[in-house]
Amino acid sequence: MAQSYPLKNLPAPVRLLIRPMLLISLGLHGLLLFLPMSSDKNPVLAKKEQAVKITQLPPSAKPASKPASQPSTKPRPSTRQAITVNRPRAIVAARQPVETRQSNSAAKQANRPVAVQPTTTAGTNTPFADFPHYPGAKPGCFGKDSCRQAAAPLDQVASYFTKELPAKKYEIQPDADEAERKVYQVSKAGTVQYLNLFANEGGAAYVLSDKPLQLTDIKKAVEVPGELYTVLGELGDESVDDTAFTDPTQFYSKLSSEDTDGSILAAEPNPAIDGSPKLVAGQTPDKVLSDLQPKLQGNQIEVFDSGTYGGGSLYQMKKGTFTGYLNLLPTKDRTGTIVVVWTSSPV
Repeated sequence: MAQSYPLKNLPAPVRLLIRPMLLISLGLHGLLLFLPMSSDKNPVLAKKEQAVKITQLPPSAKPASKPASQPSTKPRPSTRQAITVNRPRAIVAARQPVETRQSNSAAKQANRPVAVQPTTTAGTNTPFADFPHYPGAKPGCFGKDSCRQAAAPLDQVASYFTKELPAKKYEIQPDADEAERKVYQVSKAGTVQYLNLFANEGGAAYVLSDKPLQLTDIKKAVEVPGELYTVLGELGDESVDDTAFTDPTQFYSKLSSEDTDGSILAAEPNPAIDGSPKLVAGQTPDKVLSDLQPKLQGNQIEVFDSGTYGGGSLYQMKKGTFTGYLNLLPTKDRTGTIVVVWTSSPV
């Protein structure tokens, strides 16, 4: 009753507003009560979502058991990869002979003192494939097909080459100028050779080689067939040094050593070794021979067993007037095969 007393004392318009205001206040308080209730529902929903994620794990675990079939499929791609790796190696090997002959020519400059190179090279992609010849010059001087005899005087033949070689994009530099001997350094596409010209039989003889020659050198030079390097080039171009040999003294006239300033002095191969010994990693000498023999015979290079040397097998090779020797021996650590070509028998 104490509360109704003041209400009665209020003016009539005010009394009319109190009741709606009370209703509005109650409604607002009700909304405030409902707001916390709605926020409490969110963690429940979150928990339900987490529960859903957990229940989805077993289905994902079942596919995890399916990879039991996938491991059986994964090795298959690995075998396919092994095949695709091997195939490019075969393709690279087929493309290597030209590059290998180029690297061999650089090695021969240091290792083979007397070696005559063919003036015509097989294949149109070789740098010296378009090497010019003096008109009317005939091959066969001094018993070598790579040596050509011209009926013109030495100076006239030399003049022809100094004009014709630059026209065919060869670089030419004089190396020796004598009355009866002229030598020019000739290079193209990174390959360097020496054009040797000599007065001979009222005309001039000329021959390409990996280093400057004297006339006596040509007469005793060994002409190694270019086909041999084509076949050997397919083995790769990895070279070895004297440390790979079981007994390097049988292959090197001077072993590698350390200079006073700490630098390593390279070993000097036996002068009868043609080019540089090369390595065929991961293969035995018998396997290398089985790969080489049909290819050599396909290039009309006959192979004969000639005993052993340096801890490996020795084979005689013949083609036309050429007689050389192929030495196949295991590396010191027995992880590969060393291939050595001799221009004369080492035994």
